[in-house]
Amino acid sequence: MSHKKTVLLMSRGMRTHYLFREMAADLTKDYRVVVLAAPEEVHSFSSIKGVEAHCYETHDILSAKINTPTMSLKELQAAARRIEQEIGVPVYKAASNFLLYGRIVKSYAGRWNYLDKEKDILRAYVGAYAQLSTLFERNNPSVVFYETIDLLASYIAFVLAYRRGIFALDFRLSPLSNGKVSVGFGLHRKNLVLEYLYTHRESLLASSYAVTDDILTRPREYLYATSYATANQKMLPDNSPLNPKKFISLFENRQRFTHGIKNIAWHYRAARNRAWLGRNLTNQLPTEPYIVFFLQHLPEASTCSQAPRWVYPDMIIEQLAINAPSHLKVVVKEHPRSYGRKGRDFFKPLQDLPNVLVCHPAIDNFDLVSHADAVIAITGTVGLEGSVLGKRVGVLGRPYYSIYNGVRVLD
Repeated sequence: MSHKKTVLLMSRGMRTHYLFREMAADLTKDYRVVVLAAPEEVHSFSSIKGVEAHCYETHDILSAKINTPTMSLKELQAAARRIEQEIGVPVYKAASNFLLYGRIVKSYAGRWNYLDKEKDILRAYVGAYAQLSTLFERNNPSVVFYETIDLLASYIAFVLAYRRGIFALDFRLSPLSNGKVSVGFGLHRKNLVLEYLYTHRESLLASSYAVTDDILTRPREYLYATSYATANQKMLPDNSPLNPKKFISLFENRQRFTHGIKNIAWHYRAARNRAWLGRNLTNQLPTEPYIVFFLQHLPEASTCSQAPRWVYPDMIIEQLAINAPSHLKVVVKEHPRSYGRKGRDFFKPLQDLPNVLVCHPAIDNFDLVSHADAVIAITGTVGLEGSVLGKRVGVLGRPYYSIYNGVRVLD
């Protein structure tokens, strides 16, 4: 019997497979590794010596194969109620990402029929609890890793781990590096290591201060020349309907082609939106003082789950315009990945506000943030960028960098 501690990894399909597979292979050197995976990746994980792979049996994974008997709506409601009382998380709180994500998709991105019915949500909630409770009891993991708390399964895994005194952590690419990751804890993705070091400065090494000084003296390089930033910069040309690679990819994947045909009306609408946006969004920095607000991609799972109060950006912009002092413009920049999803109906009423200026996503981020009097963010990395550049930063959500003295949490 092995006395190694157990690590539970929750992959979710081929989009994140390479990250979790590399992590699983590395961890087997020192730990017993259990992986919960989508059907298409189970074989890959099982081929790693020392990895025990299980297939998702929960309805929030699209490709999951459910072998459990179907329960009636009344039975599901009763089961969900018992689970709610036990773990203290309402079913629709755990499903909040899907409820908000679905509404936004229907408004800006096309068709949506995924977990939008009461019975589907209840089946996912009850099923995820049943499978994860069993996994926790049988394997007693010492730590759990997932991508983010957007799936019901991730949410329930976090709660079950929390009740057992186990760390459940998400991980994501760090915006100030090339390929490095940082881990987050809980719904607000707190960086516990960073928070500890921020309050225990004596634990910081001299070499860490040297790296920080280097970042502050070369901010453009460290903020906008990283792989993380470059990926965002490439989104605008990559998502263009004129990009031949995007057109060819439709014919290489049957499922994507079928989905594209079903959404043809939305593709036409996006092309019209792009034409209007190209004529009406500015590429010029304002000459007067301004605060800047970067739109986050819509829909975005991490925003819907991490900051559900702030997923409707037009309301935020209106409130910024109403509350801004008379000498400041409110400059809004569209996200390159969302370019074309929102058009005249969204932006024209905002442009009609006399102190609002909407920028094209091609405008240089470094210049836009460098010349701003202040930066407003929900949870996005632009708040961190503003802090590095010495700007006043206000955040609406609770991102990990909100602990910095230069960042103010707004309501």
